[in-house]
Amino acid sequence: MEKNLLAYSKKTVGGLVLRDNAAIRKLPAAARREVRAAIERHNARALSKGVPDLPNLRARLEDRLEELVYAPIRAIIREHYRCSSSSWAGGDTFIHISRSYAPSASGESRKVWSKNGKWSGSDAFLRVSISPSWRWSVASIPGLADAGGMLTTHARECSPGVWRASWVRQSRGFDLRSESGYIVRCPDGTFAHARTEKAANQVCKRREAFLRREAKAAKLRGLSASEIVSQFGGIEIIRRDSLRAGNCETGTDSWIAKHMPGRSSATVKEILAVDVSEYALAAVKAGILRAAR
Repeated sequence: MEKNLLAYSKKTVGGLVLRDNAAIRKLPAAARREVRAAIERHNARALSKGVPDLPNLRARLEDRLEELVYAPIRAIIREHYRCSSSSWAGGDTFIHISRSYAPSASGESRKVWSKNGKWSGSDAFLRVSISPSWRWSVASIPGLADAGGMLTTHARECSPGVWRASWVRQSRGFDLRSESGYIVRCPDGTFAHARTEKAANQVCKRREAFLRREAKAAKLRGLSASEIVSQFGGIEIIRRDSLRAGNCETGTDSWIAKHMPGRSSATVKEILAVDVSEYALAAVKAGILRAAR
């Protein structure tokens, strides 16, 4: 009887203290007395064993959350999104991470002054919300957390290698934008983003076709990034080259917004000076193959 009545009570941190709630107040008077008596007996047993140091327990839990979730996310944001680089004043990037089932992302810069008041600069303030289950639904899947060079904030696997997901893309300035759709793992292990699963699969097919063309191009076979710059550094690469290489539109536009805002093209040398990821290399190689036609 006591065990069943305790189901009407609510446990606090550590499961040691029970308190009344609305469910208890709805019980008949006799049942309420039995429940409260059971609660008092439970509390007495808990107190006789010693109450844990709850503030220290909370601090340990927060430290663990920072280590396993927040620190990896901050590292992804600093690597893939624009951060403040002011030198005379400011130059700090503040990242706020919240947990919510509703995806969101935003960013802004704020003007700051040096201590002597002579120099101005800016600090960046970036905000993202992640799934409460981010560590298990996203981080536990190799490559998904920063698939395509963007932070994945929410993901639910629909079928093997396909996720209904939300991610963050770079917008104008320091602003960030949350987008939702599908992420698909392509046969070569890379990822494609799109609004629909069909569109994401089409991106994967373009990537496969590009890889076949690349394999046939003797001039690119086995070249390192530095060798590509040495031989083809002056070739102009356009947005369309990235799409021909099988990179998704969202990832391409996010990359441009971070590294080359306002630009319609960039040379091979400029691109590989800031990024030598497989996605950047694919765009560069597609542009080289186009120029060779």
